[in-house]
Amino acid sequence: MDDNNQTIRVLVYHTYSGFFDVQKTPIYEIVYVFQCICMFMLNTVTAGCCALAALFATHACGQIDIVMSQLDDLVEGKFAKKNCNPDDRLTDQSFSATVETVLQEVCFFEFIGSTFVICFLEYYCITDWQQNNKFGVVMYAVILISVTFNLFLLCYIGDLLIEKSSDRYWSIMLHDRLVPFTK
Repeated sequence: MDDNNQTIRVLVYHTYSGFFDVQKTPIYEIVYVFQCICMFMLNTVTAGCCALAALFATHACGQIDIVMSQLDDLVEGKFAKKNCNPDDRLTDQSFSATVETVLQEVCFFEFIGSTFVICFLEYYCITDWQQNNKFGVVMYAVILISVTFNLFLLCYIGDLLIEKSSDRYWSIMLHDRLVPFTK
């Protein structure tokens, strides 16, 4: 009920109602279903992007581990036994080189978008807390935890890729593998 004692039906998202009256029966249902479909598609695309980023990052980390294994084989002289060219085996890592450029933009926009969503969710939690709407506070808090977890997942993926591809990691790994042979 609003101030004029009229019943207001709540939509998923607030809508500008200057063009049409959203509270009328056929328009309300159409707008409500359209908003639910858009929300489902948006959340599906976001979850798919995050899953694809995690898949690419783990694949690139696996390829880096394969390169380290091939370097072990090179140091130990096992390449001659496998009857193949070491240059061919070590240069077949083009996927891990392109993952960084692809994931930079996706992770950047997801990070910025998640930051805005977290700010809005915190604002909605505060306003619902002031209006003593416990159900709204719980729902916004659950969404806030989910978005924060998603943000930490993206940060973990980035940190894992940086750790695996950094010069420090490579120098430590190569030093540990080459020191026994130089003594």
